[in-house]
Amino acid sequence: MREFKGRFWVIFGIWALITAFFHFYTALYGTFEPRLQRSIHLFLLLPLVFLVFPFNKKSKKALPSYADWILSILALLPSLYIIWNIETLSLRIEQVTPVTPTETVLGGLLIVLVLEACRRAVSLSFSIVVTVAFLYIFIAPYLPGAFNSRNLGIERIIEIMYLSSHDGIYPGFPPTHNEVGGVTPNFP
Repeated sequence: MREFKGRFWVIFGIWALITAFFHFYTALYGTFEPRLQRSIHLFLLLPLVFLVFPFNKKSKKALPSYADWILSILALLPSLYIIWNIETLSLRIEQVTPVTPTETVLGGLLIVLVLEACRRAVSLSFSIVVTVAFLYIFIAPYLPGAFNSRNLGIERIIEIMYLSSHDGIYPGFPPTHNEVGGVTPNFP
């Protein structure tokens, strides 16, 4: 973890206060629609991971590198798209409405950024396990027997992981789907 000094401390402190205010507000007055709530949560916290946790142990501890700042800014984009287009996405019919090229790129970006954030903040081994599980989706159609699965295609995978209201990174509330994904933004 970085040592906070100077301007970085001010930027980090202001961003952390905004994040805390959002979570206290929704804890006191009620949460937003689940996908919006979780998009705002990731919008506020994912960029901080790249600023707080260095790329590796040899990275400078005092200040984030330019690459860390770029990753932090890129981490804003996928959630910002969901927040900006929440009404359109809420009216979207899953598996019927086509996934746009913009959504495909932003969904892929979010998946990569979340994996990198997990590597930095949790551990390399956790990221490897998640990556192997994710790669299974792509290689399953070529595996024999019980390990075989139908080919989903990149657009369908992005739809599940990024745009779905019931699965993936921004899931909804049904109890059979990703309860853990809703714990941190809903119960600070």
